[in-house]
Amino acid sequence: MIILLQLFVTGILLGGVYALMAVGLSLIFGVMGVINVAQGAFAVFAAYLTYWLNRLLGIDPFLTLVIVLPGVILVGFCIQKIFLRRAASSHELVTLLIMFGVAIVIENCLLAAWTGDFRSIPSWYSTAMLSFGGVFISWGRLLALVLAGCIIAGLIIFLKKAPTGKAIRATAQHRVLAVTLGIDVQRISDLVFMIGIAFAAVL
Repeated sequence: MIILLQLFVTGILLGGVYALMAVGLSLIFGVMGVINVAQGAFAVFAAYLTYWLNRLLGIDPFLTLVIVLPGVILVGFCIQKIFLRRAASSHELVTLLIMFGVAIVIENCLLAAWTGDFRSIPSWYSTAMLSFGGVFISWGRLLALVLAGCIIAGLIIFLKKAPTGKAIRATAQHRVLAVTLGIDVQRISDLVFMIGIAFAAVL
């Protein structure tokens, strides 16, 4: 029974974090119609940046987000501007192939630069555990779950309350009608893609 409960708790902790990536994927697809198969590659890219910032400068993994997020978002913006804008009116298969190519390029660049060796970032919360009746909870995963929950909650509030958030919802519901209402669909697409990539970087 303890083993099942441990597996259940671990699944919730991991699932909550992966939900952040899923939200980014669904946001990009809902607004742009792009299946971003490179989402995982962006997450690994951000992880490598976090690792080296920690190793070389000693920055805490959570604090590296201040540097990593703008870097990954900038790369995402360049990909959106150079490739996806030109294929905006193309079939979904075209953008799928573009993002598949982007994923291959990123993965091979990371492999060439840093190899495929396993690496981890030592910190006090990566090894510290909470114990409840024989069930152990990693502090690191718990903090990551809380951060993911706060970000998702913030996104929900943003989409419901902010004018830009409402424009994103309108674009997702009917792109052509959104244009007739005066919404800059291209700007919204750029913003959504960067938000989705940022969610992958946080993961």
